[in-house]
Amino acid sequence: ILLFSECGAAYSIDARIRRGRGLPVQASVCAFPLRLLQLEVAQVYFFSGVNKAATGGWLDGSTLTTILNSRWSTNVGLAIQARLPDGAFPALGIATLAFELLAPFLLFTRARPWAVAAALSFHLGIQLCLYVGSLGLHFILALAVLFTDEGESSLTKPELTVIK
Repeated sequence: ILLFSECGAAYSIDARIRRGRGLPVQASVCAFPLRLLQLEVAQVYFFSGVNKAATGGWLDGSTLTTILNSRWSTNVGLAIQARLPDGAFPALGIATLAFELLAPFLLFTRARPWAVAAALSFHLGIQLCLYVGSLGLHFILALAVLFTDEGESSLTKPELTVIK
């Protein structure tokens, strides 16, 4: 997606150098590639939720209990699993499903700041509780880069203005 976009016109090191030297830079770039990347992130959440809903074990909390007792669990995850009451796991499983099924839509509404905050908390929790490598960091960076255009929520806005 980035290969066919004009992201270098506004966000590259070259553009930053040109701005620093007082040379002209492109004032706006097409928002379509940004929308495609946002939709890519949104579909990852949505289809993760669909898969969880289809496979079962999330509504009763059994999948979450199993994961937090597995070799993928960190010491924090093991401690949480040992200390939480059994009733907490169905609630956390339902919250996970609700987040993954709703966040993709909320990211494109005025609720975006809340959806991003929930997503950041979600990934921080996963990163603390499970050995998933840098996956959480990648999602946190994607959220920070792709969903921070300060309240702009239109999928069809033709241009994204770049501050010089």
